[in-house]
Amino acid sequence: MTCCFFGSRDTSSSILPALRNTIRRAITEYGTDRFLVGNQGHFDYITQIMLNTFIKDEFPFIRWNVVLAYMPGTDPKHEPKDSSITIYPEGLEKVPPRFAILRRNQWMTDHSDIVICHVTHSWGGAAKAVEYAEKKNKIILPIQ
Repeated sequence: MTCCFFGSRDTSSSILPALRNTIRRAITEYGTDRFLVGNQGHFDYITQIMLNTFIKDEFPFIRWNVVLAYMPGTDPKHEPKDSSITIYPEGLEKVPPRFAILRRNQWMTDHSDIVICHVTHSWGGAAKAVEYAEKKNKIILPIQ
């Protein structure tokens, strides 16, 4: 099973223990063995750290990828440190930049069975992504 993440870009690091528990639940209860995460805000950053440290150590069979919203090389502030784990969805190069994150999030949802989320307000990209996932009948695991 594949799981993706959506969270508000200003998410506090205080959610790390709950994030760890939710990822563990996705693996042990749902059989998740692959994760997709973005690279736009603090939520994505702490999720990448969690997957690369704790999850990799406890569950070495887990695979994860950073899914880019922008063509590599076009925006240095969104370039991941390790390009070997990145995916750039086909067709996204034709999407206007202002819609790239939305379309990337839809792609992640379409290629996932489960969504782990931490949404702090009812507006914005993370809220829209979770709403889209609900319409697609994905399993939603909110971080609590």
